[in-house]
Amino acid sequence: MTDSFLPENYSEPSNSDFLKLEAGTTKIRFLQSPVISWELWEDKEDGTEWRKVVRGKKEEGQPIPPSSKLVWTCIVWNHNDQRMQVWSVGQKTIRDQIVSISRDADFGDPRNFDIKIKKEGEKMKTTYTINPLPPTELGEEAKNTIMQTQVNIDAYFEGENPFWTGSDDDSDVPF
Repeated sequence: MTDSFLPENYSEPSNSDFLKLEAGTTKIRFLQSPVISWELWEDKEDGTEWRKVVRGKKEEGQPIPPSSKLVWTCIVWNHNDQRMQVWSVGQKTIRDQIVSISRDADFGDPRNFDIKIKKEGEKMKTTYTINPLPPTELGEEAKNTIMQTQVNIDAYFEGENPFWTGSDDDSDVPF
């Protein structure tokens, strides 16, 4: 007897503005160059057990704050979820593979092609494999969504949501 309560291929839809890589393959397109930045976790001032993340942009020639982690903060198109998302790339193994691909004359700028990211394993045994795909145009749905959505990446560093609905004036659309 099969369970017919839900379709066999059912999965929870994502409505997050932030990309979190799950086990399996995620297909993305970079929509902008990454902002070289940092993150650190600190205790809340009120002494509760909860911690908060503090983010900042890395200043040219300056080290990142002690106890912080270097990350790339970027806006991507997530093909799996058909939406724009902020991706904080904290894994050095991912960044190193993307740097290598971007410096390869056969590929170049990752904003011009899709990338598949395969996540395998768990916790300390997690591995990531980056696979660049041949250059293609983004689909019309993606292009329309991008043109209707404005992004203020600086808001992310101030602890706010960087997305807001675009207006008729698209002069500030960053891409």
